[in-house]
Amino acid sequence: MITTARPLISVVVPSLNSSEFLPNALRSALGQGVELEVVIQDGGSTDGTHHMVAALQEPRIRFFSGQDSGQADAINRAVAHARGDWMVWLNADDVLVDGALQSVTTALDDCVDFVYGDALLLVREEKRSATVPRTTFRLPRILSATWVCDLLRQRRDSATVVPGLGWAG
Repeated sequence: MITTARPLISVVVPSLNSSEFLPNALRSALGQGVELEVVIQDGGSTDGTHHMVAALQEPRIRFFSGQDSGQADAINRAVAHARGDWMVWLNADDVLVDGALQSVTTALDDCVDFVYGDALLLVREEKRSATVPRTTFRLPRILSATWVCDLLRQRRDSATVVPGLGWAG
């Protein structure tokens, strides 16, 4: 059965001294046209990141700060604070293309635990881009991959099904 209610999506953003890039990431998330919250877990930035986020006065953004053990720990902390049924990991220096989450919500139903797709790799210094295509989904490959595009979306309760993913359930 396809879910008719729009699920709350939590966009979790690990951050450390990201004030240069974070505004673009936040704009890209907040402009998706879906029900969402953005949960920023900051590792104790000293570059004004907190002030930049506070100045936005955006009620959909929740900011948490404190020393962590690196990016994976920051993601897990953000997920622990998240309220959404679905998690999207967005690095502070990445952006979501227009309509990305709108497309994802059309694929969600009670039988889906993960949704992922193509990524667009932008190299600012070289002013070029390339599409990183999705591959056939194989859970062991995703869990053991050295690099997976941040377009992985996970249903919150699937962490209990796949504990190796490391996200809090």
